[in-house]
Amino acid sequence: MPVFCVGTDYTIVESMKSSMLTQTALSTTFREPVFIRNTFKRNKAFQKMTFTDDANTIMTVPNAGGNSVNSEALSCDMLNTLFDASLEATEMQLAYFPMNSKITDFSVRIRGEIFGVSVTRAMKYHGRYTEADADRLLTKKLYGVNASTQAVLKCYRWKKQILHIWAEHKYIADILKAKYDTLPSSLKNDTIVIVTVCENSSWLFFER
Repeated sequence: MPVFCVGTDYTIVESMKSSMLTQTALSTTFREPVFIRNTFKRNKAFQKMTFTDDANTIMTVPNAGGNSVNSEALSCDMLNTLFDASLEATEMQLAYFPMNSKITDFSVRIRGEIFGVSVTRAMKYHGRYTEADADRLLTKKLYGVNASTQAVLKCYRWKKQILHIWAEHKYIADILKAKYDTLPSSLKNDTIVIVTVCENSSWLFFER
């Protein structure tokens, strides 16, 4: 049975199992690897959507570089819809030691607990997304999540992170899940992986 989480201009669809697993995973004492998948269905063009104040903050404040503002802002908005998450610190507010550590995109507060959030996109400019692509993405991002958790300063510290992956197509989410299952637990513990399928969305995947 699907569960529908309705935002202002979109709906998130996920299975009942995924919904219940996510609620369990949000407990900071639950350390088992968690992989959740859902589908993002928008009601209007992204450019015409009304975003939360927190998502608008991410869109407008400086970041560490890269062309991922839209995906990070939409992720923040979606986490608010799913979990009533509120923005705790932006990418440039967070601080680490050593200073050249891997970094996290932003942090949120959910049920009184702080979670780091790393956002990425699974897509292919040319050709078909492969298992090797999934391996590179998951290994790189999960390693970065673990490294930033270790290095973030105590005043910003979280016990668990959310790795939010936007998938351009459903088959990409399937490949990511198959590869995720083969990775060592040491790479996956203390991280909630959420894969969101969002098709026909160049605004999200190919921003300049």
